[in-house]
Parts: sequence; C-alpha cells; structure tokens
Amino acid sequence: YITPYRLSTNGVFLLENGHDMFMWIGRSVNPAIINTLFGVNTLDGVDMQTVKLNPESSDFSSRLGAVITALRLDRAR
Repeated sequence: YITPYRLSTNGVFLLENGHDMFMWIGRSVNPAIINTLFGVNTLDGVDMQTVKLNPESSDFSSRLGAVITALRLDRAR
C-alpha cells in the first residue's frame, strides 16, 4: 500500500522529476518564509517570470538554493 502525498496549503514543496523542476507554495505559507526566500511578503500579483530565490537572505534559503543547484548539476549529466 502506497500512501499518497498531499501538498498542504502551509507548505513549500520542491518537485523535480529529472526533466522539470517546480516549486509549489501553498496559499497559507507564513509571509516571513516567502520574504526570506524571495524578498517579498506575498506572491499575490507578482509576475512569476521575474521571481528569483534570494539565497543570501537566510540559512534556509541558502540550503534551498544549494539543493536546487545540486539537482540542476545532476540533471546535466
């Protein structure tokens, strides 16, 4: 029996399948987390084409940036 995974509205999830990478951000995520990751308090009305991770803002965003970089490097092989 496989338990299905569910994305919660208060979570941030990185989804990667070897070809595409997506970051899913729940509607109820603490604004402090969004600010730490992206430098804005809300993603409402933000052009998603211009949003960039701010890895220097905290240990959490730095570690997330390192995970994303490692996945991209692994994909290049």
